[in-house]
Amino acid sequence: MSPRTYRRWLSSGNPDPTAVRLLAILAGFVPWSGWDGWEMHNGYLFPPGYQRGGIPPGEFFALVFYRQQVSAYQESNAKLRVELQALKDECERLRVCGRALRAQLDLTRAKGSAHG
Repeated sequence: MSPRTYRRWLSSGNPDPTAVRLLAILAGFVPWSGWDGWEMHNGYLFPPGYQRGGIPPGEFFALVFYRQQVSAYQESNAKLRVELQALKDECERLRVCGRALRAQLDLTRAKGSAHG
């Protein structure tokens, strides 16, 4: 952009919207809706308010994999929770059976000592 164009836009208050958007992109801003506050510097994308820890392009490619991995972990976790609950239920059933057997054994012993 020439200095003359800049002065004209400054005085008229009516810059070319496409040029302003391109300048914003060159300055590192992401001018699309939904990306408010995001910035791009040296090939890294920065969330609003961050100046360090930007996201490189390779991590964006990995996002699909991460989402699939999270989904698989969630599915596995849900199955394991069902299995865990079944095992807890079985343990409780065995505890109840054990108490009943112990009570029967105690009763049998008591009868045996009363007769003996």
